[in-house]
Amino acid sequence: MKKSISFIHLSDIHFTKFSGDSFDIDQNLRDEIIRDISRNAKTCLENVEGILVCGDIAFSSQESEYEKAEVFLKKIADVLSISETAVYCVPGNHDIDQSIAYEGSVLHLIQSELEKANTSVAIDSKLGGYARDKSSNDTLFKHIETYNEKFAGKYSCNINNEKPNWQVDFPLNDNNILRLYGLNSIVISSKDDHKDKTKDKLMIIGKYQVPKNEDGVTYMSLCHHPPECWKDPNNDVQKMINKRVRIQLYGHKHIQEIRRIDDSLIIGSGATQPSRFEEGWNPRYNWINIQVVEIKCDTFLNVKIYQRILTPEEDEFIADKDDDSSDEFKEY
Repeated sequence: MKKSISFIHLSDIHFTKFSGDSFDIDQNLRDEIIRDISRNAKTCLENVEGILVCGDIAFSSQESEYEKAEVFLKKIADVLSISETAVYCVPGNHDIDQSIAYEGSVLHLIQSELEKANTSVAIDSKLGGYARDKSSNDTLFKHIETYNEKFAGKYSCNINNEKPNWQVDFPLNDNNILRLYGLNSIVISSKDDHKDKTKDKLMIIGKYQVPKNEDGVTYMSLCHHPPECWKDPNNDVQKMINKRVRIQLYGHKHIQEIRRIDDSLIIGSGATQPSRFEEGWNPRYNWINIQVVEIKCDTFLNVKIYQRILTPEEDEFIADKDDDSSDEFKEY
C-alpha cells in the first residue's frame, strides 16, 4: 500500500489564442512551473497521482485554447512520469461559450428563471425540473459544449445531464478511499456575471451535487467558484459539503489561501496565469500531499500544502512562506 499520495493543484490558467506565440511573455511563467515541478516537486512529493485544475482552463472557450492547455498539462505529466490523461478538471466562467447564453436564448431564459429562485427548495425544484424536462435538459450544459468535447472529455471529466458530476477513487494507506469529486458551479454563468459593477452574480450549486455519505470514503472536491460566490440561502449547501468533504479545492478568486472549518480544509489555488493587468499580479499554484496517520490510537487525515509563488524577477517559483516560518509546506 502506498504511504501517501500527492497532486499538483492549478487553477485559472487562462489560455488564449495568443498563448505560445512569439510575443507571449507568459510562456516564461509556464516554463518556470515545469522547471519547478521537475526540480522541486519530484523531490518533495511521493506518489503523484494527477493534476487537478479548478476551472478557467481557457479564456474564451475556444478549441485552440484547449489544445494549448492540453500541451502544457502533458508536459507536466511527462515530467512527473504519469499518464497524460491523469488530469482532473471542472469548468470555470471563462470556459463557457458566451455566444450560447445570449439574451433571449433558451439557455438565457432558463438561467434567468434559476437566478430568481430565492430559497434552497426553489433552487433545487427548478434545477430538477429543467434537468428532467427532455425539451430543456441538454440546454443546461450547452454553454460548455466545447469545454466538454474538446478538453474535459479527454480526461473523462465531461459533465452532462446523465453525469452532472464525475468522481475518481484512489486508495489511501489505511485501505480506505480518497474520492475526487467534481462540482459544477457555472450552471447560470453567462456574459451577465459582471453586469452589476458593484458585485458579481452569485452562482448556483444545488443540493443534487452534494456527495453522498459513504463509509470508508474521504472526499476531496474540485470547484471553480468558492462558497462565498454561491447563491446558497442559509448556507445550506455549504454546511452539507463542509460535513461531507474533507478537502475542498477552489479557484476563481485568484487568491492563494487555506481555511479550516471544523473538519474540512478549504484551499484556494491562486491564479496560475492571471492577467498582467490585474492588480497584485503574481502567479501561484499548489502541491498537495495526503496520507492517513495514527496518533495515540486515533486515526487522522494528514494534509500538507506546498504553496508556490513566482518571484518578482519571474525567474523561479518558490515556497510562499509565512514570515516567521521556515517550513516549505503547511500541515493540517
